[in-house]
Amino acid sequence: MVQLKSLALLAAVITAVTAQNCQRPNPQYPLLTHPDWTGAVLVNNVKTPRGLAVDSRNNLLVVESKVGVKAFTINANGCITKTKTVLTEPTLNHAVTVSVDGKYLFVSSNKRAWRYDYDATTQTASNRRVIITFESDIGHITRTMLNPARYPHLLIVGVGSDGDLDYPSYYPTSGRSDVRIFDLRRIPSGGYQYLQGRLFGYGLRNEVGIDSDAKGQIWSVENSSDEIYRKDGDEIFDVSETNPAEKLHKLGNPTSPKAGWYGYPYCFTVYDPTPFPHDRRYRPGDQFVQEPGSTVAGVRTTDRLCRNVTQPAVIFPAHNAPLDLKFSPVDTNAYVALHGSNPLHREPGSGYKVVYVPGHYRRNSDSWIPDISLPSTKQYTDLLFNSAETNCHGFVKPGCFRPVALAWDRLHPKRLYVTSDYTGEIFVVTYRKSVGTCAGRKAVCGRGRTCCPGLECVQEGYGSSKCL
Repeated sequence: MVQLKSLALLAAVITAVTAQNCQRPNPQYPLLTHPDWTGAVLVNNVKTPRGLAVDSRNNLLVVESKVGVKAFTINANGCITKTKTVLTEPTLNHAVTVSVDGKYLFVSSNKRAWRYDYDATTQTASNRRVIITFESDIGHITRTMLNPARYPHLLIVGVGSDGDLDYPSYYPTSGRSDVRIFDLRRIPSGGYQYLQGRLFGYGLRNEVGIDSDAKGQIWSVENSSDEIYRKDGDEIFDVSETNPAEKLHKLGNPTSPKAGWYGYPYCFTVYDPTPFPHDRRYRPGDQFVQEPGSTVAGVRTTDRLCRNVTQPAVIFPAHNAPLDLKFSPVDTNAYVALHGSNPLHREPGSGYKVVYVPGHYRRNSDSWIPDISLPSTKQYTDLLFNSAETNCHGFVKPGCFRPVALAWDRLHPKRLYVTSDYTGEIFVVTYRKSVGTCAGRKAVCGRGRTCCPGLECVQEGYGSSKCL
């Protein structure tokens, strides 16, 4: 985590503010923002808000878990002018996405994913159709769905594990701990069975956030395991409070998926080398097994097995629970919602914030690249956070807001919406500085300054980017 000097002094404590024509509610807990951003409560008393989406008319859609989908009409000043129930469906728990053309709404329960015809003008959904039935409805119950802008005929869907260590999910045929690709042009009668989807990646314990970068490559964030140890001879070392790392993965191009193995349930990623035994020298980002030389559920577990793992691009502290990922439409950062740890796995608490990972694009690269690579653990910066995350206690006694989902405003692309399920709030976080007009060829770009159409913001050296 990048610690900004005197951040607490520079950060803005969010209180009740009046935004031109609307009165903002008071936040349930004090919030802090990065000094370049401001934040406020957009709306409160929402029933367990989870997934977010913005439709073609800039209405904000939110899943109220076990209730349905609600739409908020927001004017140019960022004020809510209308609230409407779009769907009443108590089996919905997280996922919501709008198709690239704006004509369809995708939602899911733990058992099925549906597509509705959707009218953004009237905020109505009709003609429900089952598009996926999930063979496994045990374990993690939320599903993640993305209809990528560059590939509007595809739907990318993630399913999590059955528990902390789901050994059968080592095999791609399990239909768990993986991400799959579905062709929306060829939905069979009655919909797909989940295993009919084309495998994108497996060994992904629980990818709750999935998004596309500016070049069309797909990325995801993983919630890793909790009760993990390392055995050295007859001695067992408990490394679970600060390991394994949560991760940001590159899945790749969905039209030519590599179907890589990302390690779970046998290989885990080091975040903090300190508690490990001295059987080898560890660095952040290294892979390890729990019991080297043992056979677990029919698989011989050695560190050599982990050489087959597709490595993460970015790591976050253990138990921080990344639940969403969004690439910015106007800068080259990746934004991540960290739901935060719970006291069963980590004390003091950690996470409970929205962070951004600075990155860039190069002309000769097919995807986004983080500015700081492993083994560094200082790959991200706090954007929206609680006053003292060490006082947060997860589901036992939250004491803090807990971010879940992120969505960018279509008309004001430096306005980010954030749900907090435990406090029933939706926040709006806005970049203080004017984005301004687009930058022309060879002009400096980045940090909110975007290139004109047809140009890319290309890093030419450390900290220096130009439109080329």
